[in-house]
Amino acid sequence: MAERNTKGNNGQTDGGSKADFAFANDTARWLPVSASDYETGLIDQTRVAVPAPFESEQDHIDTHIGLGLRAQTRVGLMLDTLWGGLTPDKDAKPMLLVLVFALGIVGYFLLPQEPVLSVLIGTGCVGFLAHQYVVVRGYRHSASVWLLISSLILAGAATAQWRVHAVASPMLGGPINGTIKGVVLARDLTAGGGYRYDILVSEFSRLAREETPKRVRLSQRGGSNVGLEPGQGVRASVRLVPHGGPAHPGGYDFAFPHFFDGRGALGFTFGSPKRWTGEDFEAFSDQIGTLQRARIVQAQLRTDIAARLRQTLPDGAGQVAVALITGERTGIPQDVQESLRQSGLAHILAISGLHMGLIAGTGFLIARIGFATVGAVALNHNAKKYAAAVALFAATLYFAISGGSVATQRAFITLAVMLTALLLDRRALSLRNVAVAGAIVLFLQPEVIFSAGFQMSFSAVASLVVCYRAIERFREETERLLTLHYPLKRGQKWRVRMFARRRDTKSSAGWFGAAIRGVLSSLAAIMVTSVVAGTATGIFAAYHFHR
Repeated sequence: MAERNTKGNNGQTDGGSKADFAFANDTARWLPVSASDYETGLIDQTRVAVPAPFESEQDHIDTHIGLGLRAQTRVGLMLDTLWGGLTPDKDAKPMLLVLVFALGIVGYFLLPQEPVLSVLIGTGCVGFLAHQYVVVRGYRHSASVWLLISSLILAGAATAQWRVHAVASPMLGGPINGTIKGVVLARDLTAGGGYRYDILVSEFSRLAREETPKRVRLSQRGGSNVGLEPGQGVRASVRLVPHGGPAHPGGYDFAFPHFFDGRGALGFTFGSPKRWTGEDFEAFSDQIGTLQRARIVQAQLRTDIAARLRQTLPDGAGQVAVALITGERTGIPQDVQESLRQSGLAHILAISGLHMGLIAGTGFLIARIGFATVGAVALNHNAKKYAAAVALFAATLYFAISGGSVATQRAFITLAVMLTALLLDRRALSLRNVAVAGAIVLFLQPEVIFSAGFQMSFSAVASLVVCYRAIERFREETERLLTLHYPLKRGQKWRVRMFARRRDTKSSAGWFGAAIRGVLSSLAAIMVTSVVAGTATGIFAAYHFHR
């Protein structure tokens, strides 16, 4: 090893070892030094100038001398091994962990028989503790990675099974008539002018209590046009039918989402439902949990907003406005729905990322401009963070009145993670944030892994983040190549020429040229976004919709 002539704070020199790198003036290289040199003051930990020329790109090493030192604490080693070993891209490691977790969820639903939950949890904990033991002991072995993967798969399976047990409710086995009593959780207006109720069942005359579904959905047939409000008791003569299964082997199971909603049957009423009152109703109302009460309050607010919109706007426009604000789409006339389908705009009625982005983006823009006009805030505080907090509040309020469907929950969680990243001075659009949003959604609702909305939305977002991150890195690497003095490789020369020509043209052009470049850049971004998102979602669209 060549002897280095490194001058420290006191001008002394010393021999080298292999712990880190320092600059050697006599050889124009970065040579290994030991960590003890920093403690004794032999190496100055300030930024060191890098002379030129270099013979190769490998000689152009970061000028921070202390960058190569790794944290040797147990916590640092545990975290490093927990996220490391799977991929060289740090931003993609959380995404891979979430995919492994999702693999465990899929594996649970594909099992031929029900596993024991305690065994899944216990085995997963043992595997994770073994992984941590390997990390703490400092063993760099592939076994630690496999232990982590096994633990995440078992954790995904345990999460899915816990979710199944938490929402388990009796499912109706066949058609049956009888009298039902319960509480109205939500009410929707149908296209025919009737009402559709989501009812929390207290009792059914033809079924024992342990066989009675917890929730049913009833459509009102005939009777008066005066509907019951959310939170009121209901008593009606009804016909209940079970949920329909797959139309063909391997097809979509219509009973699958209803099971996780706790809805055990569908049906319709004979005539108008009556209001249920009395001591029995009061006793049953007292047994309703906090979550169900919150749903009733939310349904009451949505019902009031929908009624005001229908009174203010004409029939078709009012129903579309109700769908876009409260998520209630059942009242839209058939001709309006057909027109939207033929024009390819039917998807805008489902509240998802587009609507959340418009609400949060509008709130962010208005708040950012408003805070910028206040001198004390603009000069002394980070107005961007305040605007992000306002946007998060607006998105939360919109989520509360929009009904909280699966697509809306997914969009809100993704947006909330990105806005929280802005509040914490992190990159808003990154694979890490997409992974965090996906992990939250899968932990709360593991069953959405099979839904087309979840698969298409997250695949599109992840693909766009990866694509634009690659473009950003391409630009950063090209700018870095412009500052180097050693001979470039064959594949790097055209990048430098193209970027240098574009930079010179940009500096010499006027405002008209800048406007033209802006328009062309926007069109190129739209084309790239369409191609990338269309390719990512086309695979799942072909599988689910056969087109």
